[in-house]
Amino acid sequence: MDSQQMAREMMRDLCTLVRGPVQDLQGFSGGEAGALGYLAARGEPITPTELSRELNLTTARVANILNSLERKDYVQRT
Repeated sequence: MDSQQMAREMMRDLCTLVRGPVQDLQGFSGGEAGALGYLAARGEPITPTELSRELNLTTARVANILNSLERKDYVQRT
């Protein structure tokens, strides 16, 4: 397994662990923190559908996460 695949699996597992009302110290929901960490580890663009599949989240949940991260200026959609 290469490091990219390992990072994807680790972030997917992290998202599974922190689902729900968990908040970290920077004011992110667990889903936001997991998605942002995954995107940072990936280092290249990904579609919301692909992100949903990678993190095992519904497309609606991913849309809400991305909307929130975009409002906070952490992600930019292209």
